[in-house]
Order: sequence, then C-alpha cells, then structure tokens
Amino acid sequence: MKKYEKTKILVIGSGSIGTRHIENLSKIIEKVTVYSYRKKQLFKSSGNIELVRNLDDAINKSDGVIIANRTDKHVEVAMKAIKENKNLFIEKPISNSMKNINLLKEIGIKNKIIIETGFMLRFHPNLIKLKEFLNKNQFGEIHYARVSVGQYLPDWRPGVDYRQGYGAKKDWGGGVTLDLIHEIDLVCWLFGSVNKVSAMFRYSKKLEIETESVSQINLRMQSGVLVQINLDYLRPSYGRFTEIVTEKGVISWDYLSGNVIYEDSNKVKTILHKVDKDFTRNNMYMDEIKHFISSINGNNLLKASNIQDAEKAIRVAFSAHLSNKKNKFINPNEIKEDFFVN
Repeated sequence: MKKYEKTKILVIGSGSIGTRHIENLSKIIEKVTVYSYRKKQLFKSSGNIELVRNLDDAINKSDGVIIANRTDKHVEVAMKAIKENKNLFIEKPISNSMKNINLLKEIGIKNKIIIETGFMLRFHPNLIKLKEFLNKNQFGEIHYARVSVGQYLPDWRPGVDYRQGYGAKKDWGGGVTLDLIHEIDLVCWLFGSVNKVSAMFRYSKKLEIETESVSQINLRMQSGVLVQINLDYLRPSYGRFTEIVTEKGVISWDYLSGNVIYEDSNKVKTILHKVDKDFTRNNMYMDEIKHFISSINGNNLLKASNIQDAEKAIRVAFSAHLSNKKNKFINPNEIKEDFFVN
C-alpha cells in the first residue's frame, strides 16, 4: 500500500506543470482532485483523478493544495487557500508581483502552515551532492560562478502555440527571467543571499512575443562571490550547466551528462558524482511532491524550498527587471511591496 495514499491533494491548474503533478500524484495517493481552467484537459484520465467545479469546496476538503495555475494568479488563489489553513505547494515563480507576499508569509508562520515551492532542481541528485561538497569547503575559496540554461522556445511544447502561452505575455508573468527562475534559486541555495544585481535583456523579434528572450544577470553575493546567470529562449539546442571556479580548481555540472566534475590546477579531472542510469527528469518532480505530502503528514525533511526562498528568488528576478529598465545596480531588499513586472 502507498504510504500516504489517504492524503487529499487538490491541484489547481492543468497546464503542462499541473498535468505533471496530477499524473505523479495519481501514482502515490488514492484520489487526486483537480480544478481546471481549461476547456480541454491535457492529463490522462484515470480512476483516481476527479475534476471539480467548485473551487472553494475543493479547497475545504483538501489536506494540501498545489497551485499550478498562471503565475499572475498564484498568490490570489494561495491567499484563498491559506485563509482556510490549507498547506500549500506553489509553483515557481510564486508571483509576478510583490503584492500580498508578506501577508502570505505572515499567515503561514502564525498558523504553522506548510508552504513549499516548485524549485525541483533542489531534488537533482547531482546538485544535492554539489551542495554537500561546497558545504565542506574542501576546494578553498569560491571566486566566481557561471550558470546557464537555454532552449529554443518554440521547441518547448510541440503542438502548442508558444505565442499564446504565459511565457509570451507580460501581464501573465512571462519572460525568460521569471520562467527560468530555477537558476536564480539554485544560486541562492548554493551561495547564499544576493546584495547587488545588474542585468541586460534582449527581446527577439523572431519569436513574436512581448517578453524578454535573453536575460543576462550579474550578481554579487553577500559572501563576495560573483555570479553570472544566462537565461534564454533562443538556444538552438537545450543546455543547462553550472561552473564554479574555486581556489583549488574548477567544479562543473552538466545536466545532460548527469555529471559533477572537478578539474584541479594540473587539469586532472575527477567525477565527483554521476546520476544513476535510471534517473529521469520526472524523478525531481516526483520527489518534491512526495516531500510535500510527507511534510503534511508530519515528516518535514526540510529539503524543499519554502516561501522565504521563493521570495528571495523573485526579489532577484525583479531586481534584474529593474536594473535592465533603469540601467543601474539594484539591491534586492530595495524592491518595494507594490512592485510588479510590466
């Protein structure tokens, strides 16, 4: 029998990420409840998936709510659920605005409500090991890091007009900076808080979208480490990698190879960690949802990102937007409570 099969989970939203959560949940709990905004469902129907029409009623009957609707609607629905003392899993980014973020945090802390957020890279086995290595400080001082992820936007979801998706729309919280915010969270997770941000964006006419297609962000961490982040919708082939230059050598991670490699000053390379041959991308999504259910049932392993982590990430993303607009350095703590991406 499944360990937490009786846990009642409501998924709000049935786009690509909502569908992934629905199908993963259907394998580990007795019944998944879904509130969909779409006329046509993307997920595969099964005996333990129930579509509901009354959102308030569905929230009240749940143990936990997964918010996977459009970015600009995340907090609005989260506030509805948290006022009913429901545990929350909010997909990334948590919002395209600072509105009600502090209130959401305050209610969560006051009522001891679980709020986890959808940064699945924290569950990648390579990156878990990489963080362990960095925490041991065995490579000496960290000087700087470079982080990059990119893929040609029209190739993301074959058969779907990307120009009609949220990524293409400013008002919906689109654009590559928020869309690929995983790397911003990764940097904060590995290196700590950010105290200075500068950024430049590029807008591609070829893509025919309203939002930025390239985001190049420079960060100064509170520790003094410098970080460059490249996020883009234009790379002809998918690529995701991290390079960390330290006092004793260079550590590199390549998503596609599934390796963390250390190269010393003599150019001798050592594989520090390699993913298992049966590892798939969905393992990360499954593990983060299992973590959420485990947290609801009183076994919080503290591996997932929380509302504070999610706020740090959007403050950096918002700082990048502001820096590009004003052509100046921005401290993420300067982002005001009424800020929204426009």
